[in-house]
Amino acid sequence: MAPPLRIKLKKDQEGRVAAFALHRGDGSFEVQRNGNPFFPIHDLTHYAVESTLGLSHGFYGLVSQGWHLDDFGQPWPRGPLPLEALQVEHVVGLFDLERATGVLCTAEEMNEQVGVSLDLTQAPTAGRFTLTAQHVEVVRASRAELVERWHATPPGGTLELTFDVNPESVPVAR
Repeated sequence: MAPPLRIKLKKDQEGRVAAFALHRGDGSFEVQRNGNPFFPIHDLTHYAVESTLGLSHGFYGLVSQGWHLDDFGQPWPRGPLPLEALQVEHVVGLFDLERATGVLCTAEEMNEQVGVSLDLTQAPTAGRFTLTAQHVEVVRASRAELVERWHATPPGGTLELTFDVNPESVPVAR
């Protein structure tokens, strides 16, 4: 297991996101600057999904293991994303869709959407997970608390989190 990853979301003096920094346990780090207000909430949703469900091969888990931000897109220097990371991306996308539309999904609907999107009928079972109603509620509660903390972060301030697979997580069924 990789050492914990420190996550920093910094606001500029106008209160917009100015930087997203990821500090690995080995001292290396990644920084991304993007003023789009979508991304802090999306990144916090990733944190809520991965940390509360005990997932170690989603976005934050892979970064803590040495992946660089450029590894998550074309030309895919590390090869394709692991199945768990693909599932996490789709689940986070469904939570983003909920936030945008106000229409909540059930765990069954999320599992079905992810299954169809990734054609899990053809995927190996290793690395696959299934959400329950409890998982969805725990993620929603975690995300709500994180978003509240982000909105309470003053202009020029930084929201700091530590990503480590939480031993008190509600692990997903594999």
